[in-house]
Amino acid sequence: MSRFLEFVANHPILWTLAVVLLLALAALELRNRARGTINLSIFDFTRQLNSDNTLLIDLRPGADFDKGHIRGARHLTPSQVDPSAKEISKFKGGHRAALLPERHHFG
Repeated sequence: MSRFLEFVANHPILWTLAVVLLLALAALELRNRARGTINLSIFDFTRQLNSDNTLLIDLRPGADFDKGHIRGARHLTPSQVDPSAKEISKFKGGHRAALLPERHHFG
């Protein structure tokens, strides 16, 4: 234990950075949970997509959707999901998709 404390005392910048990174990671995770978003691993995404009660919403432009999409995906414009499109517009330029339970219906 004394060697550990000696290491911490000899490397204050390293430990400060480690604490800051840990706090930043915790803040990011809490923010995502407060927003109601979750990050899925590829395995979890595939498992969820292959279940019978899941619907994949593709929010890319129609031309991109027509070029190719995941089988069973439904194309909607961001305004159909979020009329003000404020939340979705933050992710402009990236791949946007929503994985929802089948019971959700959009017009």
